[in-house]
Amino acid sequence: MKLVFSMLFLLALSACGNSPELETGETKVLKIIKGKMDAPSGASAYIDARKLVSREILDGVDVPILFVEIDRGQNGTLSQYPGEGVGQTWLGVDGSTVTLDNGLLKGTRGMGDDLMGSEISLEINWSDLKEVSYKRRMAYLRLDNKTLINEYSCTLTDMNSMETINLFDADFSVKHMQETCRGLAGSFVNDYYIDTEGLVRNSRQYQGAKIGYMTIARLDRSLAN
Repeated sequence: MKLVFSMLFLLALSACGNSPELETGETKVLKIIKGKMDAPSGASAYIDARKLVSREILDGVDVPILFVEIDRGQNGTLSQYPGEGVGQTWLGVDGSTVTLDNGLLKGTRGMGDDLMGSEISLEINWSDLKEVSYKRRMAYLRLDNKTLINEYSCTLTDMNSMETINLFDADFSVKHMQETCRGLAGSFVNDYYIDTEGLVRNSRQYQGAKIGYMTIARLDRSLAN
């Protein structure tokens, strides 16, 4: 993966070669992450994005940036993978991916115990949403290479609150939505924080029994495409 990233790093530098103003944006982020990847491996080399990525860097990058953190503390920033597919796929430096559909976690790869896919029985409009109920299906790959599908009955509720959240030293005004799901495999509660443009600005979503919950946040100030 280091070799692949080094190649991408060189390509990015070439693309930015005629744009000196990008030194504070994409190029700066790439240099920081590459430097950490080139450091000795091991527990002491664990990268904490909260200590590496500043608001100054984020505001200098003219691309969407996603922050992901799992309950056991590992975190990182991801950039949107080019090309079209089902939902939006975000790529991390280590090759792991997170796929979202309208802010809802749809799948993960490269994390171990991945969520192979997730779907719900209706389309959600965050800008005009009342309490709704629906079915959710979440698929995982078992050790025997067969697919395990867990089914849940879910309710999405407007918590009737406007809040201000702070993400890497930037404040965002959001409304709080809460999803409660129950099924034979257990139950979970997801929280979504929707900004004034209808973007899921921050969320805490259940990935599965092994990974647990993931915090997923959009760090750039611009609206998602």
